[in-house]
Amino acid sequence: MSDCLDFPLTVWLIFIITFTFYAAVFVFLQNGVQFVHQRYNMSEKNSSFMMSLPFTVSALACPVFGALGNKFSKVSRY
Repeated sequence: MSDCLDFPLTVWLIFIITFTFYAAVFVFLQNGVQFVHQRYNMSEKNSSFMMSLPFTVSALACPVFGALGNKFSKVSRY
């Protein structure tokens, strides 16, 4: 645990940026369905679908891009 204090400033900045980004994203996700429903006058079902699209695309695209990265990278497999 004491090794954490030896991290360089850039690592701490990455931690802070990641924390603040996800804090904002999770707050929006909690209220996103109601926001889209009210703001754009969509049904709750369509609002839920719209809010789930980034996760669905990520779940489908990550393995594809991972396989492409493995295929074209110069790093050896372990």
